[in-house]
Amino acid sequence: MQNKKQITTNINNMRKILLPIALTLLILQACSSGGSKKDAPMRETIKLSSDVMTPEVLWTMGRIGEFAVSSDGGKVVYTVSDYSIEGNSGFSRIYVMNADGTDNRCLTNGEFGEYSPAWTVDGEIAFMTYSTGDMQVWVMDDKGNGRRQITNISGGINGFEYSHDGKQMVFAAEVKMKDQVADIYPDLPKSSGRINNDLMYRHWDQWVDTFSHLFVASTTNGMITNGTDIMQGEPWESPVRPFGGMEQVAWTTASYIAAVKKSEKITPYQQTPMYINIRCQQVRPSTSPKE
Repeated sequence: MQNKKQITTNINNMRKILLPIALTLLILQACSSGGSKKDAPMRETIKLSSDVMTPEVLWTMGRIGEFAVSSDGGKVVYTVSDYSIEGNSGFSRIYVMNADGTDNRCLTNGEFGEYSPAWTVDGEIAFMTYSTGDMQVWVMDDKGNGRRQITNISGGINGFEYSHDGKQMVFAAEVKMKDQVADIYPDLPKSSGRINNDLMYRHWDQWVDTFSHLFVASTTNGMITNGTDIMQGEPWESPVRPFGGMEQVAWTTASYIAAVKKSEKITPYQQTPMYINIRCQQVRPSTSPKE
């Protein structure tokens, strides 16, 4: 058992380690405009009057999110989220740096949020943003220039991933599979009632009115406005709620898609199976659900 003096010494040593880290993160302020009209608020800066790690200090630190390494291993693109205590809001920006940590640069201004950066086969950076209202995929070069939209999916998307050759993209989008009260009774268009006759009708703080389906589209024909629903007609979701993302979906080198999916009819405590899509034509389970 450690005595009180030893515990105090350990805490002080930890403060000496954390304080320089906090100061380093606070220094990373500068970010280019990325060609948009308005910059999101920058990271809040406070003066540290002591070595006490307060909640206010923690909120001023940028939080690293998603990242991707270029195909040649020379560069890393990643996101950093900054938060405004006063505005009760957060903003995600895209940064790029050399793999050895040098030439660290911010490429976007975070006005609409930029998420899920990925490298294209041409060495550009693809990412998602709300700049047009719905979440869509845009691309830019590794200096933040040449920004252009490449998807225009009605209702937006939840995530995306390129095939290894870059000729196809799989993206997740919400699909309506259930009739609501207003659909069943058109004379009650303002009804807020709900009809639930099975499980999986709610996840945490949201109702399950739609299912996330996977779509595949060619990237060689200009703007992507639609795709093939490889889960068409199925009351399943992929990625799986509530915390699943595109890490649950992967391309094989033969342009197959492996994905985790959950059926609406799955029973409680049942394991979520993984499925393999055979070149967008057939879906079969690769693992069997177990009680």
